[in-house]
Amino acid sequence: VKAALTHARAVARNKAGPLAAGARYLVGEAYYRQKNWAVAARELLPFRDHRPLQRVPGVSDRALLRLGAAYAHVGQWEQSRRSYEALVGRFRQSRWVHQGRYGVGQAWQSSKQYDNAVRAYSEVIAGTIAEVAAEAQLQIGLCRLAQKRYDQAVEALLIVPFTYGYPELGARAWCEAAGAYVQMKKPAEAVKLWRRVVKEFPGSGWAATARKRLAEATSAKSSNAAASG
Repeated sequence: VKAALTHARAVARNKAGPLAAGARYLVGEAYYRQKNWAVAARELLPFRDHRPLQRVPGVSDRALLRLGAAYAHVGQWEQSRRSYEALVGRFRQSRWVHQGRYGVGQAWQSSKQYDNAVRAYSEVIAGTIAEVAAEAQLQIGLCRLAQKRYDQAVEALLIVPFTYGYPELGARAWCEAAGAYVQMKKPAEAVKLWRRVVKEFPGSGWAATARKRLAEATSAKSSNAAASG
């Protein structure tokens, strides 16, 4: 990695060269893979803010995706959002545009701007049926949970297992919807969903969560029965 970085830096220093932009991206990518988020962001920032690097075909869009993610890893949500918005605004035909929109939603959500996040996630869902759309649908439900809009949360969350074929996401969505039912004082509905997770996704990590919640619900029911008796 060190030798590759040295070579890429040497190429990138020749800013007029045809390979300079790609080399600079590779430097940023290398630091990103090392989880050196701050240095990765520093290397990739010119793809957002320096005009000659803003629209390099096949390079700038990937660089902006990584830049947004690097800022997200250190919790710089405004910078992350601006980077993803640059990707979406400049490269509407990019293969990364849906991930860019998802990143915008993530940044808004992490800043507790939930309605803005839902709008961004809805754009993801409107544009693709790939896994990122299922992720976006799940996050819409979590945004509504955070807002304590439990009816809307359940509605959004149940779309995930019934529309998309991603077992882990579907299992989580059912568990989160069950939690919303608990908040709505509908324990019987919650139990139905936990049982469904255990039955349909037994190998999922969320099945363990569902089993735990079922045990707690059974214990609480027994305690209530004993107290009333």
